[in-house]
Amino acid sequence: MSSIQRIAITGSSGYCGRYFIAQVRKRAPGVRILGLDMAPAQTDTPDEFQRIDTRDPKLSDALREFAPDTVVHMAFIVNETRSQQFMRDVNVNGSRNVFAAVKQLQPQRFLYYSSMVAFGAWPDNPVPMQEDWQLRPRLDFRYAADKTELEGDIVRFAAEHPEMAVSWIRPAMVLGQGTRNYISNYVLRSVVVLLPDGVDAPAQFVHEDDVARATWEVLHQNGRGAFNVCPDDWMPWSEIAKLRNLRAVKVPLWMSRWAIKTYRALRIPEMIMPGMGSPPGLLNFLRHPWVGTPKRLTEELGFKFQHSTRETFQQAWAQVAATKQVPREVAARPNFHAVHEDQQPSRSGRRTPSNSTSAEANKD
Repeated sequence: MSSIQRIAITGSSGYCGRYFIAQVRKRAPGVRILGLDMAPAQTDTPDEFQRIDTRDPKLSDALREFAPDTVVHMAFIVNETRSQQFMRDVNVNGSRNVFAAVKQLQPQRFLYYSSMVAFGAWPDNPVPMQEDWQLRPRLDFRYAADKTELEGDIVRFAAEHPEMAVSWIRPAMVLGQGTRNYISNYVLRSVVVLLPDGVDAPAQFVHEDDVARATWEVLHQNGRGAFNVCPDDWMPWSEIAKLRNLRAVKVPLWMSRWAIKTYRALRIPEMIMPGMGSPPGLLNFLRHPWVGTPKRLTEELGFKFQHSTRETFQQAWAQVAATKQVPREVAARPNFHAVHEDQQPSRSGRRTPSNSTSAEANKD
């Protein structure tokens, strides 16, 4: 078992960062927390805070001065920026700067937030995937491609530093009161559910509370390697459409891609047709499976999820209905429980309209 005393968190003001800080306060109130982000959080604030970009060479100095025994790297851009180059620079080069700083610091444990999207969405993916299934990048989806690339880095980092408990978690699509990004918009606010090429693929959701709890458990038990953070169930997109009282529309992939590209090219506000502002590469993740099993988390660490995929979705949808962001007749629909979804996470580099993931999912 661990004896965590001091934790440094990149992306501490973001969605996942704030939820994790709240979990640490609950589980180990004596732990001191350093937050590293581009803007301070309004809630769930750390004990100390430094405004810093993960690409900044001074990041190493900030960590050394705080001297944490544990470092958690969450900072990541989820929503695509206008510059793919900028997004990759922040996500990949920023993460590599964090890895280099951790290498110098040599803390007892280091955890990196990856995502289930790192597996890639492919027609031959097993349902579900275990932690050791091969990772194959989807290069047309920047967020997913960056996550896959960085998993290669963290695997090498762990092999080179066996003295550290190096771990990385892969949340499925995260839903809850804090998540608000193009993925959650598509799941909860889109006006239609698309089935690209008519494929009714499985979707998997994890509750924000379970992500925070799993993060703490991996650290607390000095976990090493990859851990899928996803409940052991999933649901087809057609069922999501039915629960939302929408149609699941079978449409050729090329037509879906054309519609999203046109919507984005015209720079129509996301709020007009939620989900249509998504990156075109997301369509592959609607068409092919990328669901996992939390085998290592549950069998090796004894972790128990408090929410299933279906419960997580129903709670999130109930909150959207309760806040009257859907038509009144849909809001009156029974059989839904409660959650909320309005905060936006921050990330290193600069702030953008919303955040992970995941899968910050999330991702993420």
